[in-house]
Amino acid sequence: MFEPAIDSSTPRSTRRGWLWACALLSACSPCGTAESSLEPLFDLPSFQLERHDGQGMLSREDLLGRITVADFIFTRCPSFCPMLTARMQDLQETIGDSVPEALFLSVSVDPDHDTPKVLREYIRTHEVDTRNWFFLTGPAGEVKQAIEGGFRVRAGERVPDPEGGDNFDITHSRTFVLVGPAASVLGYYRVDTDGLEQLAKDMRRLGKSLER
Repeated sequence: MFEPAIDSSTPRSTRRGWLWACALLSACSPCGTAESSLEPLFDLPSFQLERHDGQGMLSREDLLGRITVADFIFTRCPSFCPMLTARMQDLQETIGDSVPEALFLSVSVDPDHDTPKVLREYIRTHEVDTRNWFFLTGPAGEVKQAIEGGFRVRAGERVPDPEGGDNFDITHSRTFVLVGPAASVLGYYRVDTDGLEQLAKDMRRLGKSLER
């Protein structure tokens, strides 16, 4: 299951100023917000990617027993990535301490540029709370395999700026992926208000199931 590429040049704005863009995403996204079954779609294959904090690798095994949400960004993104990060922050704040097993991942689709040092600067600029949120990078081939072969979303290729110059975009997934405690993908979610509300609800449902 692959998703259509991003095809937008949404301008940068403040975090809350991104909310208007959600209507556009809702109209374009292939993912619905109907009641989720939370049945596994498929198991994630093994992967290992480098953490932003320089403390080694994060692998599939690190997702076991956790309730994970992943998205896909790059630090030079001229369009949706800052909004995706802001919406992940909203989700992280909404979940708070209600799901102790919650884990958030942002995987770079521009790993040759997005070294751990670059990712740390992006984290600082966007004031990301990294207590349970990791930004991931690594060799380009391994990252692409993890994204497309593992999470089964589009990693994309560079798209030149139609106005010329050195600017570019990278077509990539603009949805959030929910991974359950058995490291199985459970669903794909839009990042509009309805999609995030459903995702938070599903995360809490999974959290309660782990308490039993």
